[in-house]
Amino acid sequence: MKKISMLLILTLSLTSWAQLPGSTTKPTLKADPKATKFGAELTLKEAPITVDEALEKFKAKQITGPVLLTAKIDKVCKKKGCWMTIKSKSDDLRVTFKDYGFFVPQNIVGKNVLVEGVIKEEKLTLEETKHFVKDEGGDPSKVTEAKTDYQFVAYAVSLVKK
Repeated sequence: MKKISMLLILTLSLTSWAQLPGSTTKPTLKADPKATKFGAELTLKEAPITVDEALEKFKAKQITGPVLLTAKIDKVCKKKGCWMTIKSKSDDLRVTFKDYGFFVPQNIVGKNVLVEGVIKEEKLTLEETKHFVKDEGGDPSKVTEAKTDYQFVAYAVSLVKK
């Protein structure tokens, strides 16, 4: 009995050390290009709204929590699919993925999606603005000023047939 207790204590100690609090190590994730869903499952039951409707409601402070959007993918990060932009009539909305927890394949540009998450306003630094331009395949040396951006942090992305 004493040996079993000691073994149990040793096992629990080693298990608790395996994930130290505040650890910044992130797993390397790769998107499955054959998948149609990325991240969590969609959970919101209301009808999806367009990017333009969502931005209008967000600016009017009518949206403060999670929302379900329907849109067409305009761009995807060319390095590893760690962000995408979705089209609106007036602008694009940059979509990042919650806690860098999943990516999307780079070959889904032009596809229609349902995206669940939250909208936020973010003032980018000049360096961040240049980084995003470079990720899009553009020339960061042509960027001369920082930009204020509306971004969407997605929990779930699902491709839809249209």
